[in-house]
Amino acid sequence: MTCSIRFLTGLALLIASITGSSAATPDAPLTLRWVGDPDTANAVILPSVAALLRDEHIALDIDIKSSTKGIRTVLIGQADIGGSGRYRIEGLPEESDVVFHPVAWDALVVVVHPLNPLGNLSIGDIKRLLRGDVDNWRQLGGPDAPIRLIAHEDIFSGVEYVLMNQLFGSIDIEFGKAELVADDFNIGAAVAADPNAVAVMSMASARHFPVKPIELAGVAANIDTLKSGEYRLFRPLYLILAPSHQQRDALETVVKFLESAKARPAIRDAGAIPYREAVVLVVRGMDIQRDLIAE
Repeated sequence: MTCSIRFLTGLALLIASITGSSAATPDAPLTLRWVGDPDTANAVILPSVAALLRDEHIALDIDIKSSTKGIRTVLIGQADIGGSGRYRIEGLPEESDVVFHPVAWDALVVVVHPLNPLGNLSIGDIKRLLRGDVDNWRQLGGPDAPIRLIAHEDIFSGVEYVLMNQLFGSIDIEFGKAELVADDFNIGAAVAADPNAVAVMSMASARHFPVKPIELAGVAANIDTLKSGEYRLFRPLYLILAPSHQQRDALETVVKFLESAKARPAIRDAGAIPYREAVVLVVRGMDIQRDLIAE
């Protein structure tokens, strides 16, 4: 748990400083620049980068930013491949001409400080929490203490965007009483430091902080409940590609490797599910979303 996103970011920077951005030579690997969100980085990219270099002779220069950056830097040619925890925003030209390739499934978990005795929230409770309808843990069955909701300042960050769509069917919901922070590391760190804090995080990223995931309507988030759809808050994680990229063959090699049996165990160990192992969630997800909005 002491291995935080800060450590993982440091690992990414170390890899980047060793490889640099360069074309392949007989002795040096081809280096591709990856820009994307921390959740796709934690669940897919960082667990697989060493094996990709070893087996395919392709290095990734990893720059952990956000889903929005992962999409848009690929479109303008500032990254070779991107990562995103959300799909494109329809109607935005800056997100229109890239390919979204789903590579893993990720659970979204409500996390609190380990000293918070609360262990379960209903869907209705989570909606009330996010809308700011409650301000004391006692209103949710917890202790008599103020609620400190932490959220990302960018509503188009993967987690917040997916939450609004999954639970409310709209991105026009305001997290009225949330304390907004700049990045996912600050979200995890804030919850880990405050017994009254709460946030929603990626399961793959939350495990890097000393926080406690809350059950969703009596169901704990884990690989089995995510894969079956029993745990109902989930999303795909995407690789972002530009169709006309000059290194198209190399990009396809990266995608195929991350889908292969060589990468799948590392993705599962990171707390996500390889996309092709749970394609049933594509169909089930539509019914689940309809139920979540109605509850």
